[in-house]
Amino acid sequence: MHIASCGHGAVYDPDALRTLGLGFDNAWASIAANFDARSREPARLRLAKMILEFAAEGDRDPLELKCRAIGAMKVRRAA
Repeated sequence: MHIASCGHGAVYDPDALRTLGLGFDNAWASIAANFDARSREPARLRLAKMILEFAAEGDRDPLELKCRAIGAMKVRRAA
């Protein structure tokens, strides 16, 4: 089994990485329209870091990760 390590000693197995990816993808899809071309990549990196922080706290539910990350980004959801 392969595992990935992401800062602060956190280690994620493939299933956890899929869950984190799903949370990230869903959150980004909801807020991407709030960012222009220049701010898009920094926003994606910020969002990814938040997802990893929440996962390190033990949160592994994709919907919860999405909602927490959107709230932490303090942007409105795109329609």
